Amino acid sequence: MKILVVCRWHKTHAAAFIMEQVEALRALGHNVEYCTADKGGIMGYVDLYRKIRKAIKTWRPDIIHAHYGICGFVACSASRSIPVVTTYPGSDINSKYIRHISRLCMRMSAYNLFMSKRQIEKVKDLAFPSKTMILRYGIMLDLFQAMDRLEARKLFANVKPDEVKWNDKDKYVLFSSKYNRPVKDPELAKSVIEYANQQVPYTIHLLPLTGGYTKEEMVWLMSAVDAALVTSKSEGSPQFTKEVMACGTPIVSVDVGDVAEQAEGLDGCYIAHSREPQELAMLLLQAVAYGKTDGHQHIVKMELSNEQVAEKLVKIYESII
Repeated sequence: MKILVVCRWHKTHAAAFIMEQVEALRALGHNVEYCTADKGGIMGYVDLYRKIRKAIKTWRPDIIHAHYGICGFVACSASRSIPVVTTYPGSDINSKYIRHISRLCMRMSAYNLFMSKRQIEKVKDLAFPSKTMILRYGIMLDLFQAMDRLEARKLFANVKPDEVKWNDKDKYVLFSSKYNRPVKDPELAKSVIEYANQQVPYTIHLLPLTGGYTKEEMVWLMSAVDAALVTSKSEGSPQFTKEVMACGTPIVSVDVGDVAEQAEGLDGCYIAHSREPQELAMLLLQAVAYGKTDGHQHIVKMELSNEQVAEKLVKIYESII
């Protein structure tokens, strides 16, 4: 099958979760090519429209899979004969401005893939049950696996010796992002840690996910910490929580995106009922004392490996074609 993937391009690459999905489709024997929006603004999408028209004429894909509502709208507008599947990662539904374009895309697409029940609820009048499914992005489940915490700290310290000064007395909590992203609400996360530290004789350290890590380093870091913390104001289906779960690390999160759906039934993962620092802090104290969770098997049961998601996608493509 020839699959044209339409998405935004960030300098030298697409989003990692899209690229992983493409590689999983290729591993199943399908021919997948990218058609990308290389710059922002209206002219970037005008350029994307022209690229899609050219790809349809010269390459003749069997199906187009667009990621992000605006990309889907452009793909549907450019394609008169090739069916379009659109995945809505989150911000294209959470933003009330972009949501208007996404709603148009939903009408035009042959199939719509959402991240959560919450997303569908926001557009329930246009959900089109016959051509709608919740299908989250998968993760590299063969790589993200639980490992001994002390061993993970040694491995991480060998490659990043100055980044974290691990010791056996304290607890370490991984924040879901850098501190310079307001949507992740780092100030709330810092308040949670401050309140939690007032309750215990040891020190709880908050570690921002600064980026620039290899996948192996991510596994070591996620396995090395005692817990992970999510305080985002909005999300779709964060890869961070899936990967942390797969590493067997406890999670504390506000009720955002599909995190509650991801964590449902998994002991050691805690969803707060509010955004109050005190409530999150008390849950965090439970999390750092929990130990390892059965998160890896939980993700397996949710069928969230890249391979499992790719197989579901192929069935959708075939049903449309």
